[in-house]
Amino acid sequence: MILVLDDLASRHRVFKKIHPTVVCVSTKDDCVEILKEKIIDILYLDHDLEKSGKNTRSWNYPNSGSALVEWMCVNFPIVKKVVIHTSNRLRAPDMLAKLKDAGYAAEIHTYTAIRDNDKSKNN
Repeated sequence: MILVLDDLASRHRVFKKIHPTVVCVSTKDDCVEILKEKIIDILYLDHDLEKSGKNTRSWNYPNSGSALVEWMCVNFPIVKKVVIHTSNRLRAPDMLAKLKDAGYAAEIHTYTAIRDNDKSKNN
């Protein structure tokens, strides 16, 4: 299963074009519910999840990609690969380090690079 955590519907459409069977969620809590039940082949993870107009650039905001990483590092759901696709240059390296320290295969690719890579394949 491929799972995407991102709050933007436009990005959900792009990920569904790249991976037609992808499951997309917009909140950390929705993502946690799936992680509790399923084995994930690839988890695409954003950090800055806008919810109710709140700024989520804080590390400890409860609905951020960083908060999901914290949950993963305590609960250890089965995720084969994590791709951090946030453009938040402050949080992405911290998220990557925490995931790797917890034993996850993780890497950073900006959303733009993922989107543009798919466009180049279709030309």
